[in-house]
This record gives sequence, C-alpha cells and structure tokens, in this order.
Amino acid sequence: MKKVFIVLTVILAIFLIACGEEGAEWTVSDYKPTDRVSALSETDALSNTIVYTPDVNPIDDYFDYYLGDTALLEGISDYVYFTSAETSVAEAGVFKVKDKATADALLEAFGARAENLAITYENYSPEDTARARGVKTGSFDDIVWFVASADNDSVISAISK
Repeated sequence: MKKVFIVLTVILAIFLIACGEEGAEWTVSDYKPTDRVSALSETDALSNTIVYTPDVNPIDDYFDYYLGDTALLEGISDYVYFTSAETSVAEAGVFKVKDKATADALLEAFGARAENLAITYENYSPEDTARARGVKTGSFDDIVWFVASADNDSVISAISK
C-alpha cells in the first residue's frame, strides 16, 4: 500500500508540474512599482528606510552588493526598493520584470538575500534574525516582490493594493 501511495504521489507531482509549465502565460500588467512608494512609505514596518527607484537613488550598487548579478537589472523595467537606514531588518522590494527568466532569477536572489540577512543577524539580534527567516516573496503577472520586516502582512497589503 505504501508503494502504491508513493507511486501515485510521484505521478501526481509530475502531472502538476507539467500542467503548470504549459498553462503558465506571461502577463504584462499596468502595475507600476514606483506608484506604490507612498503606500509602502506609510507602513510602520518601513519607517526610517532608504528608498531606491529608477529616477531617484538608483539601485545599481545596492543591487550588485546585496542581490547579486547586476545583469538582471536589464530584465527589470521599474522598481521600488526600501532598506533600513538603521542596523535592523526592514526591507521590501517590488520589481516589474520583462520576462519569466528574470522573475525566477530575482526570486532566487531574494532567497539568497534572506539567508545572508539571517546569517548577518544570527549573533547580533534574535528579533532581526526572526525577521530575516520570515521573509516573504511572491509574484503576480510581471511583478516580483520581497518583504523582510516587522510586519510583513501590512507591507504585502500595500504592495497588492
């Protein structure tokens, strides 16, 4: 019985993966991350942060240092990124991407960023380590986002409004 269950589970997983790939369409939205600056700034979780946008304080150096491959910037058409102006974990980024490959690479970079944050704060601040380990990421249409804050839910709500 156990073998039958395992075989059925594997078949179901393969089926779900195959269906997901075939049905996945790239949707270009009218959503502009830079339009979310005010809403995100109003959340308590992102108070006392530095804001990066394409027109004001471009993210190139920050992106290179904290998120990795700057070549990914070529696949991003708009963004807003908040990072703490203090020594605490308070970050949020919303990126409009041009293709699925960039979306996937950003989600991977967010995972690495979360791990680096947790390692950085591990011996320094248990509260910030918990925030780093509680990172939330996601995507919808051509938008990819990352949140590591004291109140991820309010930030995610501001992203999705």
